[in-house]
Amino acid sequence: MYAQENNSESTTATEEQKTAVKKDKPVRTPWNSGLIMGGKTSIVPGKGTLRFELVHLFGSINNGFSDLFGVYADGANVRMGLSYVPVKNLQIGVGVTRFNITTDLNLKYTVLEQTRKNTMPVSVTLYGNMAFDGSDKEAFGTDYSFSHRMSYFSQLIVGRKFGKYVTVQASGSFSHFNSMPDGVNHDVIGIGASAKIRVTSRISIVSHNDFPLNIESISEYSEFETAKPNYQLGAEIITTSHAFQIYLSTSNFILGQNVYARNQNELDSEGIRIGFLMTKL
Repeated sequence: MYAQENNSESTTATEEQKTAVKKDKPVRTPWNSGLIMGGKTSIVPGKGTLRFELVHLFGSINNGFSDLFGVYADGANVRMGLSYVPVKNLQIGVGVTRFNITTDLNLKYTVLEQTRKNTMPVSVTLYGNMAFDGSDKEAFGTDYSFSHRMSYFSQLIVGRKFGKYVTVQASGSFSHFNSMPDGVNHDVIGIGASAKIRVTSRISIVSHNDFPLNIESISEYSEFETAKPNYQLGAEIITTSHAFQIYLSTSNFILGQNVYARNQNELDSEGIRIGFLMTKL
């Protein structure tokens, strides 16, 4: 009889725990957008969401007012894209970047969502893209094949929202290029860190940083130069239908694989440029 009572209590406790898990909903708006300047955030919007994305990096700020701190300078880079969520937690997208007229196909999947009662304390998201370099075939050398145009980027993103005002995330990434100039590695491993601090209901301070890692064991060359870190800091303003980000960046590249493999800009007036992002909510 006593054993039956214990089994009954255990079953009841288990059912209560399951009910609690079911009632524990995802945290509200850890990020306002799936983009944070040049990087990706952990969120995937609701099923059926179609979004337009525009990222614009201007020229270097070092000429001051003569070209309005790079706004009218040469060397701008732009990416326009569309993303769609066909099923819950899965986003697919396509975009075109001005640099080498590069077309990318991308996918983002939410593996785990942070919940309000900490049943799940973090969010975990996978992101990947496949890009096609649109340069003239002469740029790839005499042994050209279409596969030389392709590059790949994969990323694991882990994030957490702390209270109402702060969200942070960290990421690890792997980039691969089928074709690179002599002396430049085809593979790059990197880490990233992002943060959002909410100031008002519509304004937040945002930061995103990329750090290529110098790993000799995967290098194809005994001597090689690692790409420079990318530092980005700005402000995000949201309206009822759009998110806008205005920021400073030390990279003139937008796609992740190019940021981690090609960026050579320093944290100085020649390397810093103004960036602008707009996406529909």
